[in-house]
Amino acid sequence: MIGFLHTNVNGNKLSIRKDVASLARTSFVYGAAILVAASLFNRIVGFTYQILIIDLIGAKGIGLVNMVLPMYILAVVLATLGIPLAVSKFVAGELARGDLSRVSIIFRTSLMFLTASGLLISMVLYWGTPFLMDHIFINPLVEKAFLALIPGVFIVSVCSAFRGLFQGLLHMTPTALSQVIEQTVRVTTALALASYLLPRGIEYAAVGVSTGLILGELAGLIAMIIIFLRHQRQHPLPQVTFSLPRGIDLLRSMFSVSVPVTLSRIVATILLSLEASIIPKRLLVAGYTMEQATIIYGQLTGMAINIMVLPGIVTNALATTLVPAISEAVAQQNQSILRSRIIEALRLTLLVALPSFVTFFLLPSQITGLLFHNPEAGVLLQVLSFGGVFYYLQQTTNSILVGHGLAKIPLRNLVIASLLEIIGLFYLTGSPALGIKGAAYAVNISFFVVAILNLAAVLKLIGWKLEIRNLLLMPMLSAGVMAVVMHYSYQYIFYLSKSNLLATVTSLNASFITYFIALFFTGAIGYQDIRRIPGVGGRIISLLQKIFK
Repeated sequence: MIGFLHTNVNGNKLSIRKDVASLARTSFVYGAAILVAASLFNRIVGFTYQILIIDLIGAKGIGLVNMVLPMYILAVVLATLGIPLAVSKFVAGELARGDLSRVSIIFRTSLMFLTASGLLISMVLYWGTPFLMDHIFINPLVEKAFLALIPGVFIVSVCSAFRGLFQGLLHMTPTALSQVIEQTVRVTTALALASYLLPRGIEYAAVGVSTGLILGELAGLIAMIIIFLRHQRQHPLPQVTFSLPRGIDLLRSMFSVSVPVTLSRIVATILLSLEASIIPKRLLVAGYTMEQATIIYGQLTGMAINIMVLPGIVTNALATTLVPAISEAVAQQNQSILRSRIIEALRLTLLVALPSFVTFFLLPSQITGLLFHNPEAGVLLQVLSFGGVFYYLQQTTNSILVGHGLAKIPLRNLVIASLLEIIGLFYLTGSPALGIKGAAYAVNISFFVVAILNLAAVLKLIGWKLEIRNLLLMPMLSAGVMAVVMHYSYQYIFYLSKSNLLATVTSLNASFITYFIALFFTGAIGYQDIRRIPGVGGRIISLLQKIFK
């Protein structure tokens, strides 16, 4: 994938532009598929880890770790400032222009900045720990666990520079591989250290969990460095002399992208904090007791929303690859490629969103019952199934706009939607007739507003012209067929077996296979789409050709 980089050291820009164009057309979806595979692996490992670690250190130990994680995450956000995303965008743009020297400057400047910022924030956290213990953390037992996390800020900052470079090259394998290594090391070391330190006290077990997280981050960084050095030996980037004025100018340009992205993350974090405050209070106004409010708030945030965002694994991976892919097309000033990539991204998003909506709308209680032994949360999942469609679109459209250099638009739209959500939470959740369902409706409103405003901005980029048949009508028809199969297969199998597990799993398998076949027959997907599936695409095509020849 990166082998073409060395061809332009002597200035053959036209050759690189052709290579980049041909590679990127096939790689941005393929790269997303690579990230999806890694994310699925990490989710499965992470889910298993949660079960084991809770069984090992209990709710108290998990509570100690979770008390300090938000501060750690905020520190990482402040240390990186959205620079890795800006790196991927700028690298893709300069590569499209064939300027490898500029690619080298971008990477080296970002690496120095992120190294310095990661070190600075880590030192501030270390020196500020006494203040945090006095004013932020209410439990003195968390101090050791928090101190153990501090080196991770520096490690993540440095690693993010390498990930930004490879993502800008539309080469997602290094990111995916490092994430898998990171998760594997984190889980194994956290469990081992927590088990070893538990006899010394629960606070030491929490330190073991924190240390495992950092060791995972370190393993991911080492993997990225090894991959980068291997690339440098085979196809080295041009050596450039760093200039402070040039570096400052470059950082100023990158901040135009990274600052709105960082502000969006901060707005989202603030919104989560406000939700945690507003929803329980308004539930009390609606007539619930404090215990009831706590339980149903947990059903919304810990169960229904967690399930609703699961398909976002696909759209989030797609969003990661979209920023450099769109940036590369913009840099080439190729409206045809830009339009095709935007439409392709929207099409793939809808192909994921529609079956997700059908599943969460038709089998909500069955799913929450199986996963959490709490079928009551299914009522909220059913409400959120509508908002989920717009949540996935929000992820995709955000990245399209950021890749086009319009990062301020998603920020503005998020602020507007957040204000509307807060108003909705206040009035709808406080209604005795709606209660916690009102909170779910307010969340849906937020997703809807952001997605629609983003989509309007995206469509403006391509002239408001869409091929509705393959983009929307055929996928909707396929989803409708899927819904019929899901409904009747579940009813029939449950009637025969009286087993929710058997009926749910069988109906899900049957309906998703039906959806895939319907997409194929309606022309919503073709062989070229199947071929992009890493590892198994060719085998699926061979099987389909044998069946339908």
